[in-house]
Amino acid sequence: MIDPQLEKLWSSGEEPQITFKLTNVTARETLVRLLDLRNLALNTNSPTGIAHITRKDESANVVNGNLIEMETNAPVRSATDIIPLIIFSGVPLDVCLENLIRQADIKVEFDPHLINAAADGVALFINLRWENVTAKQAIVALCENYDLVIAKDDSGSLHIKPLKTKKHHRLKLR
Repeated sequence: MIDPQLEKLWSSGEEPQITFKLTNVTARETLVRLLDLRNLALNTNSPTGIAHITRKDESANVVNGNLIEMETNAPVRSATDIIPLIIFSGVPLDVCLENLIRQADIKVEFDPHLINAAADGVALFINLRWENVTAKQAIVALCENYDLVIAKDDSGSLHIKPLKTKKHHRLKLR
């Protein structure tokens, strides 16, 4: 996934073009070199297996996937847990999450700001294409990329809500 804040780095509003020639390197080595040219980093530390491209100086949001019973080191329980293809094109973030939560068959409540974001005209629209991941991995990856957390309240109910940090929050929610 690509950090949504990276678009703000392009003052003209268009993605920058880079031209360089490399020989005898792998696709991964080329990606790492390209990211390095733009002071970006590939964060592969997510337990979901989904990598994130962020600025080098920015710390990653790590979401506790265990709260949704995502066993990060255990094999997938069955072939039916894996979704062969997930595609969202221009879909609001809350709708993506609702669909994945339904697929994962878990009960999670949303922060009211996430639900009302689309109605208020501040929704984030997601474009992604992933292969062979579980719904729970996808939920955690989206939360990590969009600075959301999964938290359990005193009653044991799960909630997805914006991460509260000292830095300016990426999601502009009211």
